[in-house]
Amino acid sequence: MPLFVMCSTIGAANGTMFAGGRTLYVAARENQFPEVLSYVNVRRVTPIPCIIFTTVVALLMLIPGDIGSLINFVSFASWMFYSLAIVSLIVLRFIRKNEPRPIKVFILFPITFLCCSLYLVVAPIIQNPRLEFLYAFLIIIGGLVFYVPFVHFRIHKSCFNPVTLFVQLLMEVGPSSYVPDSE
Repeated sequence: MPLFVMCSTIGAANGTMFAGGRTLYVAARENQFPEVLSYVNVRRVTPIPCIIFTTVVALLMLIPGDIGSLINFVSFASWMFYSLAIVSLIVLRFIRKNEPRPIKVFILFPITFLCCSLYLVVAPIIQNPRLEFLYAFLIIIGGLVFYVPFVHFRIHKSCFNPVTLFVQLLMEVGPSSYVPDSE
């Protein structure tokens, strides 16, 4: 049994590494993250900066050293984002009623899912308040400090150019041929 658990864990980590790096790559292509994260290796055409960035973030999450803390941290953050995604779905359902949708589910399903996900966010805080929940919340809110000026207001600082050039030379990466849709 432990062998199967180990194989499952390695498989999940492998899939998460591939999907996480490429999700970050696509977000950077759509100007949601720094441009350097949208670069790909010139020989292998893989998003090396994203994979390394994802690895560094994963290593930072291991600092507490306790697997239980890590599980609490990740599950709390994940379910918080799931809740926010469902809230946006419900809000858009009422604000933009006439927008074309490829899939339209009965409104009770997202509301039920929202209630369950909110329970999974709030119940651990009430049952066993721990510092990991505060860290996760502060990291998520702290992201707004970078998102608002650099993504929402599109402020481009030239101080990032030397860092971008250094990463390009170090990792042999360059911009991909993809051009995002202009709004």
